[in-house]
Amino acid sequence: MKAEIIYLSDQRSAGASPETVLSLGRFAAFIRERVQQEKGAKVRFFEYMLEQMALYPELEKEIPLEKIVEYKDILEFIQLALLPPVTDENDKYWALSLPFSPVIFYGTRAIYHFLTDKEGFLRGSIIHSMTQEEKVRHLQSICYTLALDRLYQKKLPVKLEVYQYLSAGVDNLQRAYKVQFDSSFVEVRFSGATLPDLNLELIEVHDNLITQEGLQLLQEALPLELIRFEGFSVVQVSDVTAKRAIENIKNSIVNLKPGVMVYDEVAEAIKSLIGSSHVIIRLIPMLRVNNRMVLDDVGNMGKQLREICTKNNVREKVYLEAVERFFKHPEMVLDTDVREATAPAEAREMYRMMENMGVKGLMIQPVYFNKQLVGIFEVFAQQKGIVVPDLMTTVDPVIPLLEQLFQAHIDDFDASLDKVVKDRFTSLQPSVQWAFTEAAWQFLQKRKLDKKAQIGRIRFEEVYPLYGAIDVRNSTIQRNLALKQDLHKQLNLLVELLQQLKKVHFLTIIDEMIFKSRGLIQQIDQQFGTDEQYEISQFLESEIVAFLLHYHENYKAAEPLINQYYMDAGPGGFAYQNRDDLEQSLGLLNATIGSLLDRMNDEIQMEYPCYFEKFRSDGVEYDIYIGQSITPERSFDPMYLRNLRLWQLTSMALVARLTRALIPQMKKRLETTQLIFIHAGTIDIEFRNDEHRFDVEGAYNIRYEIIKKRIDKVHLKDSEERLTQPGKIALVYFQPRDIEEYLGYIRYLQQQNVLLDDLEYLELEELQGVAGLKALRIGVNMETEDMEA
Repeated sequence: MKAEIIYLSDQRSAGASPETVLSLGRFAAFIRERVQQEKGAKVRFFEYMLEQMALYPELEKEIPLEKIVEYKDILEFIQLALLPPVTDENDKYWALSLPFSPVIFYGTRAIYHFLTDKEGFLRGSIIHSMTQEEKVRHLQSICYTLALDRLYQKKLPVKLEVYQYLSAGVDNLQRAYKVQFDSSFVEVRFSGATLPDLNLELIEVHDNLITQEGLQLLQEALPLELIRFEGFSVVQVSDVTAKRAIENIKNSIVNLKPGVMVYDEVAEAIKSLIGSSHVIIRLIPMLRVNNRMVLDDVGNMGKQLREICTKNNVREKVYLEAVERFFKHPEMVLDTDVREATAPAEAREMYRMMENMGVKGLMIQPVYFNKQLVGIFEVFAQQKGIVVPDLMTTVDPVIPLLEQLFQAHIDDFDASLDKVVKDRFTSLQPSVQWAFTEAAWQFLQKRKLDKKAQIGRIRFEEVYPLYGAIDVRNSTIQRNLALKQDLHKQLNLLVELLQQLKKVHFLTIIDEMIFKSRGLIQQIDQQFGTDEQYEISQFLESEIVAFLLHYHENYKAAEPLINQYYMDAGPGGFAYQNRDDLEQSLGLLNATIGSLLDRMNDEIQMEYPCYFEKFRSDGVEYDIYIGQSITPERSFDPMYLRNLRLWQLTSMALVARLTRALIPQMKKRLETTQLIFIHAGTIDIEFRNDEHRFDVEGAYNIRYEIIKKRIDKVHLKDSEERLTQPGKIALVYFQPRDIEEYLGYIRYLQQQNVLLDDLEYLELEELQGVAGLKALRIGVNMETEDMEA
């Protein structure tokens, strides 16, 4: 045992600290009481202790802290009374301290070694796990807990304990310790005139602390400055690293949110449980795409694995193949001596990588959930003696938690894939998924009675349609022009190639091919239609390909010439540049428009769920359906339709501005036109199982679909001018009453400087089976800064 005063922190930093006095008075009273209760050897021991304490009557009064170490014999009696005689002081973290103060003055050798280094200085690696505010609240909470017990006989469910963290050992690994305070020998005295009355029912405890409201009430009625604590506390410290590690893992999993990965935190907790930082923890969930093992970037693990594979010249595929083999034949692996020379043949490459990483020991454990393999738990030790048979027992409490973690990740991964597929590739969207789920349930019920039962129809009646189209102006002309320019270049390259091949090995037919190529070049310059495209395609892909293949296979000198020709004529090459530039520009436009519509769709779905489907060609078209039948659990109000129509007009203006702003980034200048078809009434739609998409239902409704498909290239009546123009929005309608609502929106957006003051009322040409169409056309203000993308 050791008698030495150690200040664990600056007492003054604790805020409003209570008055504390060191005294053995309450302990002496406790011993006198025990003399009256006990019999035999204990009585004689207690009586002898009291005789020794009587030699120092000042100990039952206030003792100056610096004087207490002079009474080491008395302190040893206290230790004998409170600790079992067989206690090994080299293993027990035990001490006596000033009440509610971070000051110890007597304790076991173990606790002094725990708190101080070889020179006797306080270890700088003690981690204060609480903020200053938390320290003050914790101190006040335990002080009032004891005060209410002693002064009011009110016991609160507050444990006098705190958790601290210490970076210990040669690897500086963080360990968790529980510090418990026994204040049985602390007397509480009130220095005020009379003890105030308190409504003790208002004092509540949460998370082992008195609530802020309770502390505020106590501070006002019973200030700590009027309370004096006399005596000493008994402090015991226990290592709870393993317990806290498991609790941390459990909390991470319990509080897990979709899309949030906690693998790094879990790995650190497992390191603490193992008791060494010289280990690499790898947690691999069994994620599969089309029954193929894939590696997700969980935390930093996926990235680290790729870096390790690259550094050791091991392909990621090799690692995944090793995991696949393990998946098919899972078994526990415990290798205390990792060496490539002793590894199984199929694992040599992996063992070489591990040996290069400095791995000395290896443990691999399959993790199952409901008898299905859901993940792999790997421990790579970089020092010998860590991977031993006892390691399995150490980590065993973690396995049930990893089962839940892996399964949760697999479920989240599968759900995210499913969401992307539904959002991007199929017509099944969240707004209508309930109907498909209901139909599936009814189908399963019917099939129990009738094996030939058919799945029910998915139909939504009386929904309001909204249609919009953003088209790339003259995209077909642009494609033909790009192809013409590139074929012109390619035929010139071909002429040059054929002239060089004549020098490699002359054949008379080469001159005929050169003549034909030059003829096609002249033909392109004069006319370039479908017939010319077909003729050139047949020449290049049939006649020329066969000829060049023969030269490539039979004349070595021709190989580099022909290879260079195909490089120049293919995607990314000189004779493909115009088509590449056009595709880059189209891709930029469509990606921007699609992203904008997706973002805006997310917003409108939050306001009132509706069906939204977009189609992509050289531009983007979309259908929106909204109505009570799509969202039966929420009451439909026309206000939601009006909101959606205003959104549509506003979004078209924003698209026009965004696409105009993209022109400097395009390698080929492209412009868009914006078209809206106004249909004031409702229609019925039904899901087509054969086409896996919604379509209109009924003769009247089909007319809506026909008009929608024919108005994109419509002209003004008695004119060659197209309705749709860059920088403008066109709105097609039938009856004047259909546009009254939209005119109000147009006036509003003009006032907001979104639309220009150039509204046109137009009549349109007759289309096949459609007459009487009219349109509004209005310009978009490209200069305003009031709109946000």
